[in-house]
Amino acid sequence: MKKITTKKAVLIVCILFLVSMLGSYMIQTSFFTVKQKATICTMNELVETIAANEQKYNKDLGPTLSKPGLSQISFTTYIPKNATADNPAPAIICAHGWNNSKEQQILNFVELSRRGFVVVTVDLAGHGQSDVTLQDESGWGNGNSECALAAVEYAMSLGCVDETRVGVIGHSAGDLAVQNAILQLNVEGSKKHISSYCDSAGAISALIMGFNPACHQGIVLDVIFGKYEEMSDAGFDLPHSGWGTMIFNGWVGADKLNADGTIPINTYYDVWENKGAVIEDPKDPRDGYTLFGKSAIKIEGANVTHPGAVFSTETTAQAISFFYDVYGIPNGAKYKAPSRQIWFLGSAFQFLGMLTFFASAFVFGAALLERKRFANAIRPVPCGEQLSSIKSWKEIVPILVTFVPLVIFAYKMYFPLYDARNLIMKETTITDCVSGIAVYTAVSGVFAFFMIGVNYFCSRLCHIKDGTEVKTLFNTARVDSFSQFGSYIVLALEVLALMYIPQIIAYYLFDVNFGISVFVVGVPRLVWLPTVIKNYWPLWFIWVLPNALLNVRARWKDVPEWATTLFIVLASALPIMILTFVNYAHLHATGVTLFTAGDPSIFAWNLFAPTIFGALVCRYYYKKTGSIWTGVFIATSVMVLMATTITRHTSDVAFFC
Repeated sequence: MKKITTKKAVLIVCILFLVSMLGSYMIQTSFFTVKQKATICTMNELVETIAANEQKYNKDLGPTLSKPGLSQISFTTYIPKNATADNPAPAIICAHGWNNSKEQQILNFVELSRRGFVVVTVDLAGHGQSDVTLQDESGWGNGNSECALAAVEYAMSLGCVDETRVGVIGHSAGDLAVQNAILQLNVEGSKKHISSYCDSAGAISALIMGFNPACHQGIVLDVIFGKYEEMSDAGFDLPHSGWGTMIFNGWVGADKLNADGTIPINTYYDVWENKGAVIEDPKDPRDGYTLFGKSAIKIEGANVTHPGAVFSTETTAQAISFFYDVYGIPNGAKYKAPSRQIWFLGSAFQFLGMLTFFASAFVFGAALLERKRFANAIRPVPCGEQLSSIKSWKEIVPILVTFVPLVIFAYKMYFPLYDARNLIMKETTITDCVSGIAVYTAVSGVFAFFMIGVNYFCSRLCHIKDGTEVKTLFNTARVDSFSQFGSYIVLALEVLALMYIPQIIAYYLFDVNFGISVFVVGVPRLVWLPTVIKNYWPLWFIWVLPNALLNVRARWKDVPEWATTLFIVLASALPIMILTFVNYAHLHATGVTLFTAGDPSIFAWNLFAPTIFGALVCRYYYKKTGSIWTGVFIATSVMVLMATTITRHTSDVAFFC
């Protein structure tokens, strides 16, 4: 087979990036039939825009965000062709979950906008491009509700939106955000009223609202429980669910439970004038009957996990059906069955972008190493190494003695170390989830350094009689000169820049993230970089460096390179693979995770791709340069940036108590 030249490989990578961007944009705009407008502005500027819109379209909706400030907010608006000033359409505001961004809501903003609804998807405070300094006037939490409130009020001010027909949909923490917006707006005397709420994987919001009957009037609520919910008992056995029972009792009343004490599901109940009465379900929006103006609630389930709710055709169909139930078919739009979905094609294009992002580390590196200025970064023979034979027990024993304890330690210590994060990090610029992972990787790295010593002394013991010289693994970290070390670092920085430039273009030109569901590459904000590099980069470096050293050790002269590469990839990812399989197998069997509920279980998924990528990139650059340093710097930086740029940022770090 003819080998692909470096220039052709670079061209292929660039084409794949472009295909990912254009393909994602095409799906997000429903084949260019929906107008997409990304907005990044201060809250002061947004208030001015809202006021100008209301004046232009002759709307008098009352005061808006009286203390907006200079904090930055980011959101994207999707306007279908049927929505105009002469033919205003219903609007839906989408709020993402904790440690995500507005792009997470692709399933909702794509499917609802292509069905004629105006959609606004917003970055909550400290997420995406929205500042954490957004102040919450109501005193609820951390500004997330103000972001949702701002998005609602902006949507109501648009000429193409019927301000009386505005709904919200949230996932997880996004549910709390939109719930707080409802509690602020749906009050007596307010001209701004949210008339529908789809609560997806955030049952606590519906529970809290159940104790606030003043907001029940004139709103239709759909509560979707995930059957395999990591955060609670939400829906494994939905009719008997404790959460479901409390929600139903608060909205409808305990006297309306089934005879056996279970909650009725998939049925709309009146929650105001005829509280507890069953409301006719609009089976087909083409019949013209809607629930708009009514006060009702429906509880239903979905066969998903907590993060799975934002990557599911089932939950997407439920959301579509719900908003059809409330508002019918927007005037001028065509009916599309809830099962006819295309959002996953956009996710596929974005996933292509993420795979290309990872692949570009190798392609761009190969191209740069052909430049004369990196000539001193290449050693003719990698550290003068002499590979041993795997056929000898003297090689097998040290490998088993090293890697088996590493896998067991990483498997057993994930949750204990995750929970011990506060012992090392007093405060954090990043949400506790990433701090927990950072502590886990750092301590695992320290243990890996210890096992390198074990490997060395075990190898010496095995070869004590034959006199074979056993070299320390640190030999692969050797550099010949300061300038050579500088070349390794500069090479890594240039590769990283070339990797992230396409993602930056995709984000700011097409409003697209490379990734899939809740796992994305992300675009780092410059204001975050100093603390991210200072306080998180070292923790991942402590983990990547010893693993890179062990990576190089796992090579033998009578085993193909691909086989040893596969071995090191599996060894790197095996602890998380086992942990996740055991944890989620228990969840599917019993309704609760085995080790711990909530964020730690969910975040374990995010270690798959970085660990595999780290093993591959360290092996590749060692083979190319004869040193581990370029691979270590690239792997560490990608892991840190991917983990921190998509998560919630809070305050400055006080590192080490």
